[in-house]
Amino acid sequence: MAEQHQKTRTLDAPGIQSIEVGADILRALADAGGPVALTRLAQLAGMEPSKARRYLVSFLRCGLVEQDGRTGHYLFGPLAFRIGVASFNAMDPIRLGARTLVALRDATGETAMLSVWGGAGPTIVGLEESGQPVMLIARMGAMLPLLSSASGQVFAAFLDQPAVAACVAREWKALSAQRRREILGPHRSMDALRKAVRAAGFAEVQDQLQSGIHGFSAPVFSHKGGMVAAVTLITRSGAESRRKAPQLAREVAHRASALSQELGYAGPAPT
Repeated sequence: MAEQHQKTRTLDAPGIQSIEVGADILRALADAGGPVALTRLAQLAGMEPSKARRYLVSFLRCGLVEQDGRTGHYLFGPLAFRIGVASFNAMDPIRLGARTLVALRDATGETAMLSVWGGAGPTIVGLEESGQPVMLIARMGAMLPLLSSASGQVFAAFLDQPAVAACVAREWKALSAQRRREILGPHRSMDALRKAVRAAGFAEVQDQLQSGIHGFSAPVFSHKGGMVAAVTLITRSGAESRRKAPQLAREVAHRASALSQELGYAGPAPT
């Protein structure tokens, strides 16, 4: 709360208007998605070409933009690239995910959780508990199973690494025939289950990891396109959770997608 208050006070303080106007041009250049002519760039920024050109001259001098010598079109320069790389390096999914968990908990009234791959399985690195009486066995720092947890099924479906496949095989081998049927549900194999999770964009597990628990989880992707975390929502299982399941799944997927965008991911979820 204090951090948000400080941010609000900073935004209310006097600034430099010309910098804010220049940011409109840089934003328009980013939206263009590639080299763009002056007239089109000015149109995207909502200003006259003559005004836009004055800003572009300064941006050219400092290296924020470049101009194609053949076409005269504008594109981002070396300084913009350096800023982008530094920004991506500072984007920590755990730090940014903490805000996502608070927003998810407040929007649903349920417990929200963030997990990352810990080398041998999904590891809980963020937890925002709701006021609902949900007793979780898993706590901060705990490692989750890949097959019987919603978070784990998301990693099994979206994180394409040999270590993940090895963990899935090891867990599967240790399960009884009955537990395998319970985990697969209507699916005929683990491969079919993974494909279903990828097609849906989220995993849903009820009374598998822990009796009385209904979980929904969706993947978070980095700017490089790889999965880096899972956002999970935990609620009590029962008629009410089944009724609200579509709404809760959409909310989890929406929050995970928004976090992916914060991390610079611009593509669709892999299918």
